[in-house]
Amino acid sequence: MRKDIDIFGKTGTPVPSATDGIALFAGETAKDGKVVLVLVHGPRWRLHCFVHLNSIRTGALSFVVSGETIGTLAANGNAQGKPPHLRHSIGRILPAPWKVDGATQGHKKRFFLSILTLIYSNGDCRGQTLTSIHPSALLAHSASNRHGQGE
Repeated sequence: MRKDIDIFGKTGTPVPSATDGIALFAGETAKDGKVVLVLVHGPRWRLHCFVHLNSIRTGALSFVVSGETIGTLAANGNAQGKPPHLRHSIGRILPAPWKVDGATQGHKKRFFLSILTLIYSNGDCRGQTLTSIHPSALLAHSASNRHGQGE
């Protein structure tokens, strides 16, 4: 199960928030480097996690707007030595136990949504391979699906 997506680019490329919300955390962890965690309010309450940032341009408990630059692209934390990229994941606050299955790490499915499933089910990138999808299309999809309601 792939619960997140890596979007590659050049170091320093601006990273826009994919949604409106509140930045619950804007700081650094040993594993992920610089991180911004955005809580999306709405009927399904989601957490958008942006990881491996070069810089952070928002603060904890700040309101962020879809498209607002929250940081810049890099490869830090456990991604040091790899090409610069953003790791983006969407999580649930309330678990969905019916999503659990016998796959490796299948128990994590109750908390995470598959970004690719959300994008492909919306028809935004249907018929394209991952290498042919431009990163801005992925972020634009997330922005148009402001509350991560696709699943």
